Amino acid sequence: MINYTKTSELTKIAKNIFGDIVETVYVEHFSKSDNVNKIVEKILKNSKPDELQYDDNTIVIKFTNGRFVNFTGSEWCSITINEIINEKI
Repeated sequence: MINYTKTSELTKIAKNIFGDIVETVYVEHFSKSDNVNKIVEKILKNSKPDELQYDDNTIVIKFTNGRFVNFTGSEWCSITINEIINEKI
């Protein structure tokens, strides 16, 4: 089951990149037992104030127009609209 957890630290970086069109950032994880803090710490360790390095994780940015967008990193990166997050948060 996919879960999403809001993170203020990543939201701050996303706002530095995109500006005020960012409302919040969520980290995707697959179980309630996942240590979300470790996922966020790993992303923060590799990121800079104006650069998000999320490696093999997926982050979801909620924009001020209400749209949720997935940013997925792995061997194959993708940017897609997230249509299920409203049911999860």
